[in-house]
Amino acid sequence: MRKGLAVLVAVFALMAASCTGHITGGGFVLDAAEAGKANFGFNLNCDSLEDSKGHVTYHDKSEGLKASGTVTACLPDGAVGTWTPQGKSTFVGGTFVVTVVDNGEPGTADTFSITLYDGAVFLSTVVYENEGILLGGNIQNHDA
Repeated sequence: MRKGLAVLVAVFALMAASCTGHITGGGFVLDAAEAGKANFGFNLNCDSLEDSKGHVTYHDKSEGLKASGTVTACLPDGAVGTWTPQGKSTFVGGTFVVTVVDNGEPGTADTFSITLYDGAVFLSTVVYENEGILLGGNIQNHDA
């Protein structure tokens, strides 16, 4: 498991001036083993902290991880939600924090970060984390 690169900011992880808006994205970053690609996709709508919805998918082949999650809350520096493993996996479900940053077009400086926990965020064990600058794809803040 690789721990923090300094290049990222943080549900899903989405960094914006506020925690409201519509943000979408997809693409890939270097996987946690730094041997290949980790693919992701997401759709996030945050009208307020109480009215948050969205979905995230993430696949890191080198770690045997394929996860799908539902956003349950938006935070000023991201979003949190629950996730479940998909297909054959040695991982169990729990909560996630995803952070994304839209650094403009065409997406070459955008960043993505994901941390998976085996239970409630901050009250459980980190079972996986990865972050990086997009090597392909784009993150789009539709309200910016």
